[in-house]
Amino acid sequence: PDTMEPDVARRLFAEGAVLIVERMPVGTDFGIDYNSWRTGDHFGGVKMIPAGLHYVYYSAVDRNGQIAPRTGFFCLLEKRQILVKRWNKETEDLDDVMIDEEETERRRKGLKDLDRNLGAYPYDSLKRWVGLTQYISQIVLERLEPVSKRICSVTQVDIEPAMTTRADHSSSADGSSPSVAMACSSSSSSAAAPDSTVQDSQLRLSCIPDRKFPVNSTPEEVTRHSMDHSYVLTCMMRDHYSNGTMHKA
Repeated sequence: PDTMEPDVARRLFAEGAVLIVERMPVGTDFGIDYNSWRTGDHFGGVKMIPAGLHYVYYSAVDRNGQIAPRTGFFCLLEKRQILVKRWNKETEDLDDVMIDEEETERRRKGLKDLDRNLGAYPYDSLKRWVGLTQYISQIVLERLEPVSKRICSVTQVDIEPAMTTRADHSSSADGSSPSVAMACSSSSSSAAAPDSTVQDSQLRLSCIPDRKFPVNSTPEEVTRHSMDHSYVLTCMMRDHYSNGTMHKA
């Protein structure tokens, strides 16, 4: 923020993580956590990012101002970590750029030269973001995020080859327009193969049991369990924590 004391800014710059974004087109809708912007001519990423879980998201914008479905990914950053992404104009997505320790150190030494192209992380909203995500650990994230590591604002769909005809360029088999979800790439990296299934781009959320009460419950018990879902919660904790410690608490 503009009101940040210089010594505080220097400390955050030295200790914070950095997300370097290469080749992102001007005018792209880009955001991290609670904040989003339209990228400018010299946008190169975000600096002073506090350690912890963050959500990065973006939407391609065409020359007419039409915005593509939003795509994003979670990342757990450490202090002074440098994460590099590169825009792929073919897929309109961010590719991972793998860097070794030597390259990381080289880039760290060049951060001062890149500083003017890096936007500062908005600390004004950090407290709200931490309050929302403080219980999401690496284990929880790996369990819930899609296989492709990408989350799209529009659900990806499968199109059966047998239903595809030359007329499908303008309409689907049932006469409706093709889903806009086809504009959303499930992934631009090796995290998802070209033949990825729909499941590869879906959040792997815990399933809620269909039956809300125990077998052979009396009418009175059915009513009680329909109002108080403690039984459902107990079943979910039993099924998702194999050691059994959580549902006993």
